[in-house]
Amino acid sequence: MNNEIDTKLFALLKGAESIALTTHLNSDGDGMVACLALQKILLEKALPSTIVTDGEDLGRYQFLMRDARVLPYTPSLQYDVCIVLDCNSYDRLGQRRALVDKARTVLVLDHHVIEHNPILADLQLVDYSFPSVGALIWQHLKQVVLSLDEEIRRYVAECVYVTILNDGNNFSN
Repeated sequence: MNNEIDTKLFALLKGAESIALTTHLNSDGDGMVACLALQKILLEKALPSTIVTDGEDLGRYQFLMRDARVLPYTPSLQYDVCIVLDCNSYDRLGQRRALVDKARTVLVLDHHVIEHNPILADLQLVDYSFPSVGALIWQHLKQVVLSLDEEIRRYVAECVYVTILNDGNNFSN
């Protein structure tokens, strides 16, 4: 675990009145479910957040969304902090780029090689050695997760499993 990353992340979140979590257009089981995992971790640290989507149907994740706070994007949304997961390019955010542009603080957590038009961020953790952004979150926030109650740890672990399963093509590639 890189203790420096969790320290930087929580320092940047300190004092934030509003936190948005988002991912790329046409979200998948890595980006969206990593948002769910991170939202739970942040909530347990008294940092409530909102997952902002394209407005797509998230029914396939219903089994993990029991306490999730999710809103479809509207141009009026604005947050102090915007955390982008599983995406490092403005080109893949669509209209939600406005969330990044309006935010005071921007964080990018991703496991893909940096693409064209990279998001400018106060903290950019892009490490393509991870199979999913969920696995990246687990590794870098492991000590935080392990300090949480068993039920929360299990939930985060289930989310991370789904992110790996999704980006590993059901372990077939």
